This record gives sequence, C-alpha cells and structure tokens, in this order.
Amino acid sequence: YIHETDKTAADVPVEALVASVPVLVGQVCDRVLEEWDYTKVDDLTDRIARAYQVLRQRFPVAYWSPVARESEKVLEEFLVSPLAQDLAKCRILGREVPFVYAVDGRVMRGSIDILFRKGDRLWVADYKTDRLPLDQAVLHAQRYEQQGRAYVEAVQKALGEKCGFQVIYLRLGVPVDVVKNDGS
Repeated sequence: YIHETDKTAADVPVEALVASVPVLVGQVCDRVLEEWDYTKVDDLTDRIARAYQVLRQRFPVAYWSPVARESEKVLEEFLVSPLAQDLAKCRILGREVPFVYAVDGRVMRGSIDILFRKGDRLWVADYKTDRLPLDQAVLHAQRYEQQGRAYVEAVQKALGEKCGFQVIYLRLGVPVDVVKNDGS
C-alpha cells in the first residue's frame, strides 16, 4: 500500500481552505438535521460538535473555525423558522434514505435528506445552505429538478405512492416545490 503523509493546513493554499467552507457548512447542517427531532429542544452546539468530529476525520485540513460558526448561525435561524415548526407537525418517515434503481440500462442512486408526510401528501426534500435572495429561490431551485425527479421516482417505486420534491433553503427558512405532489 502507498501511504501518503497526512496534510496539514500549512500544506494547503488558504484559498482552498476558504473555498471549502460553504461545502462543509452544508455537510455539517446535513449531519445535524439527519438526527434532529423537530418536536424537541436539543443542544445544537453539541450536535454541531459531533458532526464536526466526524467530518474532521474526513477533511483534516479544513478551515473549521468559520465552518462551526456559520453552521451554528444557519441552524439556529432555521430551527426557529416557521418551516421548522411546520416540519415538527409532519410525520417524518426517513432521513438520509439511500436508494438505487435501474433506469434505461443505468443505475440511479442517491440519498434523500428527508422523507415526510404532510397531511395526506408525501414529500422528499433536499436541504440547501446556498446564500441567495428570497426572490431568487424559485428560479435557483429549478436547477435541482432532475435530482428531484430521481428522488420522486425512487420513492414511488418503493412505496407505490405519488410524491413531491422540495428544496429546503435553510438560510431562508423556506421550501420551494420543484416537483409537485401530483407529479407535475
């Protein structure tokens, strides 16, 4: 086996460390929300620290101080939003749900951030931490339509039920329906 020496922050250009911050903020938020109980008050700082410990093993050279600060800010604001309160009233059926299915001789695979039932409607959603103005959210969310259709198809194949897809913008505290629950 070839063993590469561990990199230190000194071995990586500052630009690369700073550029990784938004990606890592998204990963920390995903890890925290994977286990979050929207119906209870929990220790957010502890949850972020646990996510940070796991991710630090995968990304030992990352610029972690701003990642921790930004993740906490994003999650603190999101978890008091009306959307988070709305999710507390939903029946959450799964988080980080892996799927795999064949389509046109290819394999489609992925992992759904959250699968939930709101009233009599089934939804899959993907959390996003993008920075954007509220008035651009609908247009921005359209870039995830192909991803959403793959998620919807996976759920429909597994459960035999119509499903919709939303992008949940954590910084804005809003969901954007990309694939309607009626299949459109």
